[in-house]
Amino acid sequence: MVKQNRNHMFHALHKLLSAIRPITQEEWLTFTSCLTEKNFPAKTVCLSAGQVCRGLYFIETGAVRSYALKNGQEICNHFYFENEFASDFESLTLQQPSKHTLETLEETRIVYGDREKMLALYKRAPVFESIGRAIVEQMMIRQNAYAGLFTLYSPTERYQFVVEHHPELVRRVPLQYLATYLGVARETLSRIRARISD
Repeated sequence: MVKQNRNHMFHALHKLLSAIRPITQEEWLTFTSCLTEKNFPAKTVCLSAGQVCRGLYFIETGAVRSYALKNGQEICNHFYFENEFASDFESLTLQQPSKHTLETLEETRIVYGDREKMLALYKRAPVFESIGRAIVEQMMIRQNAYAGLFTLYSPTERYQFVVEHHPELVRRVPLQYLATYLGVARETLSRIRARISD
């Protein structure tokens, strides 16, 4: 009964990971023994700047933002939604203090994977080491794409890119957070939105 229940847990996560690499039932049961499901209210800090990141968050429902402080202002550098992994990958990999804070934007349910348990798992089920590398590669691609917004596009073009490729940001992220993500003042973003909607 326990095995059957565990096999049906974390369905969205299983679907995502098995699309990267085939996973046997035995491997999946071993993997889920390392996981914990957590529920957070909106505006809950999951990781604070200065802390060492000890794990990986898979978002089942909800949204999380990543931000850093610059001259006392919160600058958002990433947003995570359903079926995405959230973490400070530099801190997680190097085990150094994080430069960023992770905070929920809304009520959020996550599946948490502890780093030390994951490393031990790699020895018992090597397929997950391969999956882990693929996830990190995907995250690096996304970070490079974000950096490209600032070298290739004007503020208006950045917003248009987000509207076209990441509409969930416009729907679910408060304006002041989206403005810092796009590298503009809130008032500037309001004018850009008004101009585009005219």
